Amino acid sequence: MSESMESIPWTTWLLRLQYFLIIILLSGLIGVRFSLLPFRTAFSGFGLALMSLGVLAVLAFLALLVSWMRGAHHWRGPAIKAMGLGILPIVIIFVLVGPAGFKVPAIHDITTDTEDPPEFVAAKAERSAEENTLDYGGPTLAQQQIQAYPDIVPLRLPLSTNESFRRVEAVCKGFGWRILRVDVATGVIEAVEETLVFGFKDDIIIRVLPTEEGSQIDVRSVSRVGVSDLGANAKRIRRVLKALKAA
Repeated sequence: MSESMESIPWTTWLLRLQYFLIIILLSGLIGVRFSLLPFRTAFSGFGLALMSLGVLAVLAFLALLVSWMRGAHHWRGPAIKAMGLGILPIVIIFVLVGPAGFKVPAIHDITTDTEDPPEFVAAKAERSAEENTLDYGGPTLAQQQIQAYPDIVPLRLPLSTNESFRRVEAVCKGFGWRILRVDVATGVIEAVEETLVFGFKDDIIIRVLPTEEGSQIDVRSVSRVGVSDLGANAKRIRRVLKALKAA
């Protein structure tokens, strides 16, 4: 028994630990995606596993260097695999989020109108006490958004409010969003979009107001969970405004 244990390179145990962390990582991802676990529990497990994978990847890289210095060839295979397992999830997340996503401020409520943001009604009924509030953060939040996303501004169209509202409805349906409220009288639509990988639910409200030249369209997007949205809400609003212009 002792001989078989001694014949196993220590980097093999490092690799086995990486396999274990991958299981925790996937369990956290599945727990978040399908709401099988409380968000904080599942996401904390996911984050801890991801960080640990990165740390062990560095350790595997150091083991690889030492193996070349000492000629310990039997260390190299497991060390390379352990390093790859640690780097791969980090690379995938980096690609999905994009470099810009890690540079934005830790906010999750973005709106084209920071002075008079559209107010949610239907979305409040779907949010639990543990999720982010829909109350706007005021001047502090507005200043952070303006500095990070100066291009997020109201869209003005030379169309009547009825025409703009029909265009908004078509865009929302085209995106496949779950519609929560359609209020023609006030020119407001509320909807929910679910992210592909983690299944995060973000609430969107679009408001159409009359102007002298036609109409003004405001969009607000708020994440239900998490402190930072990694730029997701701003991307969504840009996508909406682009689609409305193209329509």
